Amino acid sequence: MDAHHFADRCTGRRKCHAGQSCVGVRPHLERRRGELRGLARLLPSADALLAIPRQRLDAASGRLPRALRANAFAHRIQFQKASARLSPSSLKARLERARERSESLGANLERCLRRAVERKRERFSAIRTGLDAARRAQRVHIARNRDRLEGLGDRATRATRILLRERRRQLSSAAQVLEALSYHGVLKRGFALVRDARGMAVRAASAVAPGTALELEFADGRVGVVANGAGTAPVPPTGGQGMAPPSRPKPARTRSGDKAKSQPGLFDL
Repeated sequence: MDAHHFADRCTGRRKCHAGQSCVGVRPHLERRRGELRGLARLLPSADALLAIPRQRLDAASGRLPRALRANAFAHRIQFQKASARLSPSSLKARLERARERSESLGANLERCLRRAVERKRERFSAIRTGLDAARRAQRVHIARNRDRLEGLGDRATRATRILLRERRRQLSSAAQVLEALSYHGVLKRGFALVRDARGMAVRAASAVAPGTALELEFADGRVGVVANGAGTAPVPPTGGQGMAPPSRPKPARTRSGDKAKSQPGLFDL
């Protein structure tokens, strides 16, 4: 379709139906139509517009077989190289190298394991030696402590026996002193203890009235008596004038004299 014909069709569609309104628009449309025709004359034809892309397509279609052949040749070379690497001999060589590497790693691992086990064994031996020495030292220490404990036990037994023997001797001595100072010992020497009806010791004859019931305690028992008369003063001993009265026997002195003084007398009961 021609450009002029296209411009005429575009301008013909814009015809006005109102008389007064179309009068002012028609010059403007004519001017626009003229401009459009001028621009249409400046545009190249369809063959001219498609000539350059057609040339590019023809050049690319001419280069495509050569590019395909070059690409196929390059891929064939790469395939041949890969097939050469994947040949049975190369695979066997790779397997052999892998086997040698595996054997080397296995040997290294075995050596490492032996070294680790040897180090552990040496460490265990050192620990066992130290434990044996510590056990022997502990046994010696226990034996010494046992001997010391046995010695202390023997000494404690001897000390206990000596202490008991000393305490027994002291107790026997104290019992003898107590027996000597007790009124029972006096009664055994032929004396008698006089008690009134209340059981109290009678200390003087003047305290006894006629008919008073008394109780005489001897070493082998007690006897009840009744006083026949009042008490009288003691008769002085016969002999020359100036004769000293017989001295009273003194009680035996003990190691603890102060304790002997605190013992009750015959009439302190």
